[in-house]
Parts: sequence; C-alpha cells; structure tokens
Amino acid sequence: MSSPGTKSYRAVRLLRLEKTVEAGIAGLSLESLPREAELGPTEVRVRVVASALNYFDLLMLIGRYQLRPPLPFTVGSEAAGVVEQVGSDVRRFRVGDAVFTGMSGGNAVASEMVVQEGLLIHKPDQFSFAEAAGLPVAFFTNWHALVHRGELRKGETLLVTGAGGGMGLAAVQMGVQLGATVIAAASSEEKCAAARAAGAHHVVNYSDVKQLKARVSELTAGRMADVCYEVVGGDVFTECVRCLSGGGRLLVVGFASGTIPSVAMNLVLVKGISLIGVRSGQEMMDHPELTEEMIKGMEALKDRTLAPKVTTVPADDFRRAYELIRSKQIVGKAIILWQPDGKAKL
Repeated sequence: MSSPGTKSYRAVRLLRLEKTVEAGIAGLSLESLPREAELGPTEVRVRVVASALNYFDLLMLIGRYQLRPPLPFTVGSEAAGVVEQVGSDVRRFRVGDAVFTGMSGGNAVASEMVVQEGLLIHKPDQFSFAEAAGLPVAFFTNWHALVHRGELRKGETLLVTGAGGGMGLAAVQMGVQLGATVIAAASSEEKCAAARAAGAHHVVNYSDVKQLKARVSELTAGRMADVCYEVVGGDVFTECVRCLSGGGRLLVVGFASGTIPSVAMNLVLVKGISLIGVRSGQEMMDHPELTEEMIKGMEALKDRTLAPKVTTVPADDFRRAYELIRSKQIVGKAIILWQPDGKAKL
C-alpha cells in the first residue's frame, strides 16, 4: 500500500491483449508505479482499500469490450478507500473522508487512485469498503436500466436473469425496492438461494433453460413478465423473449454466456414487445446531469438492502478474483483488498 511519504503505488496492469480470457488473466502484471507528483485543482488522491471486478473486466483482457484504453493500462472501474490529498479547488471532500468511485472507466485495481472530484461519492457508514467498491457499476446500470430505460412500475413483474451474479443480485434488490414482483432466474441452487436472500419473491433454476418459460407462466398464472432484465445472452435471451407479456420490455444489459443472440422478429412483432439496449456508462458520459442524479441517489442510501454480496481476495492473489468470475462459480461480486477492510483510517 502507499502512504503520504511514498513515491510509488501498486497496480494491476494489462500489458497486451490476448486471444483467450485464461491467457489474459495469466498475462496481468502487478507493478509498482510512480505516483503523480502534483494534483490538478479538481483532483483527489485516494488510498484504495478495495477494488471490485465485473464481467466486462474479462472482456477487456481480449479486446471484446466497447471501452479499449491504450495499452498498457491499469484495469478496473470500481474502488473504495480514504481521501489522502485534495486539489486546490476541491470542496466536497477532505483528507480522511471515506469514499468510493462512480464508474471510473479504469485505474481502479490499484493501491491508490487520482480521481476527478465529480467521480467520487461519500461512502455510507453502513457499508464496508468492500461493499462500497462493488456498488457503482451495479447501482448505476440497474437504476438506468430499470428506471430510465425500462420504466419499471410498482406492481409489475420483473424477470431477472443471471440473478446470482453481482449485477443480477443488485437488479433483484432494486426491483423489490421499486415495488415490482421479482422472479429471479439463476443457473444453480446456490445462486437461487442468494437471490431469494436478496429479496426475490420467486426463484427459477434455469440449468434446463427450456423450462424457463413454463416456470414463469406458472408463477404468473399465465400473465408472464412485464419487464426482463437480461445479462446472459445466448439461449437464455431467446427464451426470455417468450417469457414476456404482450407489450413487455426486454432490457439488453450484457452477454455473460459469451454468446450474442439473434431474435425471432416475428415474436417481437406478434407480442408487441420492446427490445431496449442499456449502456449506462455511455449515457452518463453523454448526459452529465444523469451522473449527478445517480450520485445523489447513491449518497442518499440509508439502508443495507442494496449492499452487494462480496467475496474478497488479497491483492497479491488478484488473479483468483478474475478466476472466480471466469468460472461463473462466484455469487455476487469479486473484490480485491489492498489493506484490511475496517482498518483504513489515515
């Protein structure tokens, strides 16, 4: 870890793109880098306690994600820690404040970050640093998906796929808070149990994906789902088209299966459904007022119902965090710890 007197910090770096995710993980490098000597007027130096990983971090190793920073680069988009230094014009933060980043777009899997003031959020006391590190991508994406794009209304039925992963569990929690009846679909009994613990009203194990439509029909007495939050792709996506009610909305969030599906457009036409793409990061860049709205929403969090389920690994074992995501065995978020959570005071 770094401290005020040091001249370097540690960071996980991607040096080159690989053809496979396995090779990409193996090729990552934990390096010592020189600190930025001076801060810009609106920059904040954060000593990082915890960094979070997401599925798209795997895609970045092989150049298959829409964001492709120039090589080499420090990986990761989420982190939480303690303010160590502030620029001359920074007003919202002071040295010693506990903070987390709002989708930084990179440089987050490191023992320190230099971040623009506008991308930082005060950490609510009820969340650990590991939990706070795992909040931004899930919260921003799901708020944008369910509220802005999907216009989920109280009393509607929401079907969530990939419900045992970090994004899916957050969608379950947020759907419940928005007043929807939530059907959580996941690929194992362990992940179904996690979704139920997160508040899902019903759970469906889709290890046999052909049973998904029948189970949703049974649970809704044939009415089917009003909105589907879909992160898996492949055959699951295809089946979700059939799980929607007439006029339903299918939110296209990601393709964790690795297979980008095609759609039988006759079903779209006959059922009158809407296919809605969700790209919260791009929307936030295009519409700064959206970023401000969501940051205010995060800073207003007062209960733990949106706290992510996390699995932590020490920074020296960072590849294991990537492997947890690659193997699809993890429930919730994979978190890399740079120092013990709870012992982060300056």
